[in-house]
Amino acid sequence: MILRASKSQNLLRKRRPKCLTITLLGDSGVGKSCIALQACCSQFIKSYDPTIEESFAHTVIVDDERHDLELLDGSGIREYYALQDERVRRADGYVIVYSITSRSSFDYMAALHAQIRSVRECRIPAGLDKASAEQWKTGPIILVGTKNDLESDRIVSKQEGHDLAKILGCQFAEITAKSHDQVSTVLSDTVRMVVNFRLKLDPGRSGPEAETHCSSKTTCTGGCKSWARKHIHLFSFMKRSHRTAKTSAAPIGLNPGSN
Repeated sequence: MILRASKSQNLLRKRRPKCLTITLLGDSGVGKSCIALQACCSQFIKSYDPTIEESFAHTVIVDDERHDLELLDGSGIREYYALQDERVRRADGYVIVYSITSRSSFDYMAALHAQIRSVRECRIPAGLDKASAEQWKTGPIILVGTKNDLESDRIVSKQEGHDLAKILGCQFAEITAKSHDQVSTVLSDTVRMVVNFRLKLDPGRSGPEAETHCSSKTTCTGGCKSWARKHIHLFSFMKRSHRTAKTSAAPIGLNPGSN
């Protein structure tokens, strides 16, 4: 006897979303692996072991919908550009991570954001209008400052994180990877962004895998570099303003101890 799937079963299979890929990007030692392990295993590791690349499978319920996730935790070693580009290409959403105890890891965020745009700019889906194509270039991103439990070691203020997120046009959160609730909230927010991003840019289009690649590598890279120069310049100005404010008797709008 041949068993046939019912129409409702077939419909459920068709509606089941594909696995979402979330990539964690950031400098070495900022806590990317801690975030992934806390999200998937409710574990926090104190020892630091540099990662080349690891992948974690996880399932979350967001807004009453089940989502199967692949978390990509890659190397923070900046020389591994090819691996990082591949992680950007594979991802549906991005968590770019810095440590509030490391100025250099925070300064790296603008460059990472520009790299995401550079890679995605060459993979714009066919059929998007100009405004949607511009949104596609950045994708769903959340800027995350880690180690906010180490307040006495804080170097990067929370206000600076908010200001950078505003410049880059992404969401912002400060967390400690020791807290499963805080990590889960970041992950849920990222999934929600990915889902809303897809609905906004592709509400009824078939064949989302179809892509328009840049006809000229120079054109693609040049456009992204121009965008990056503009925004990194704004960010540099913001940093200079912050340093000036720190030297004054009454800094305005900055509260390094806020959480």
